Amino acid sequence: MSQGLLRDTRGEVTTNTLGFALTWFVAFFVFLMNVQLGQLFHRRDVVDHAAAIAADVAKKTYCMKEEDRSATEQEAKKAIKNVLDSAGGNEACKLSVNASGGSSDPGAKSLEVTLECSFDCKVPLAAQVMCKGGTSKLDAKIETVALGCDGKGS
Repeated sequence: MSQGLLRDTRGEVTTNTLGFALTWFVAFFVFLMNVQLGQLFHRRDVVDHAAAIAADVAKKTYCMKEEDRSATEQEAKKAIKNVLDSAGGNEACKLSVNASGGSSDPGAKSLEVTLECSFDCKVPLAAQVMCKGGTSKLDAKIETVALGCDGKGS
């Protein structure tokens, strides 16, 4: 059978094979790009959602933990662990909670919650096109206010 294909002088087999291969490659490349795009959108949504959860936890625990930034970050990390695991692991992310600026209310503390993540892109071909250096860097920054930091509560 293969000898018959090699002796074919009409050119149809070569043309058809080339046409099929080119069409298949383009369709498969578009498929891979869509898979990578879906992963990037999912990760973007996860980072935004995790940052919102972390800001909520920070707002509720900052004053309760006596304005201890490290303890507040640990509570927020525990709260977002499962969310970040759905996007590739929480070890890829760095969370920080910082007091920012003052307030006219002595019991209110402005907080800036920042979540910075760096995920590896592993989809062949698409990762090289869609991700700089094979990784996607996503971050979210949310400002919130913790109430009750006047030292009068228990």
